[in-house]
Amino acid sequence: MAQNNNPINPPVNNTQAMAQVVAAAVNNGGQADPVQRELMALLAKKLKKELETEEADEAQKAAARKANADNMVLVHEQERLRQNACGHTKPRNMGSALAGQRTHKGYYVYVCQYCGKNFSNPPQRPEEAVPPELFPDGALVGGPHQ
Repeated sequence: MAQNNNPINPPVNNTQAMAQVVAAAVNNGGQADPVQRELMALLAKKLKKELETEEADEAQKAAARKANADNMVLVHEQERLRQNACGHTKPRNMGSALAGQRTHKGYYVYVCQYCGKNFSNPPQRPEEAVPPELFPDGALVGGPHQ
């Protein structure tokens, strides 16, 4: 089937065709013959169904977005609880499990090798403060020397 690329007479779908028939009936002084009345009823029914479908789709999308957001909150909470339960120490010698490096500004950035919790010195936030007993040996920390 050939496509109609004519900008003056674009292709018409069923809803548009029915709307044109209704508009023609209104332009004729509101007097519609039985066929036009039937087409108007079909148009109203079709438009109502399309609207209901769109509303159902939007409701479904909104529910999926909310479920995704709730799941992300749950995942982050589980991660936080797992990191809080970690001792950040190696099980064999109870030494620090933190590894990291210096930044170009001379700050230290550490991460626990077991739970992935981030620490910094000086801390950017209170929860990033490194407990004194967990500071790794400075010689083992990479990065530029000041």
